[in-house]
Amino acid sequence: VDYFSCEIDRHAVEYAKKYYSNAYHFQGDAQNLPFKNNQFGLITSFETMEHLPKVESYLKELSRISTENATLFISVPFEEDLDINAQKNRKSYPHVQSFDFNRFDSLVSSHFPEASFDYYGQNQPKNVIDTLDISTLPPGIEKYDEDSNGAPRTLIVKISQSET
Repeated sequence: VDYFSCEIDRHAVEYAKKYYSNAYHFQGDAQNLPFKNNQFGLITSFETMEHLPKVESYLKELSRISTENATLFISVPFEEDLDINAQKNRKSYPHVQSFDFNRFDSLVSSHFPEASFDYYGQNQPKNVIDTLDISTLPPGIEKYDEDSNGAPRTLIVKISQSET
């Protein structure tokens, strides 16, 4: 087994099991994860937090399942202007949270107080390169600085914990 995945949508789990057999796929709630304490050294969670009514519970769970020296990558839509009613008409799991830099930073740093943070912004890349030099960031992703011009579409945090 190369990795574990957890998804609330049954159809997404069935799809993952069919096409990604080198993993364990679980149907579950991100606010109550079906994993052991201190189980993972690397965790990725892309576009999850904005769907959850209890973001604090979710971050507690990520902290619980990560090892002392884990690295986590978490992303959220950045400064999204939400129309909850329109989202409910289009999506099974609508966005119920919106994040600016300060809120996102405050939430993740409160649950990972000893960690260091690197922030990145993701935009639609202008040019997709066939062969990427893996020593650089992928197209469309740049280091994020609050003072930089232009807001990214997605804000990504890399949380690096070190053993105490």
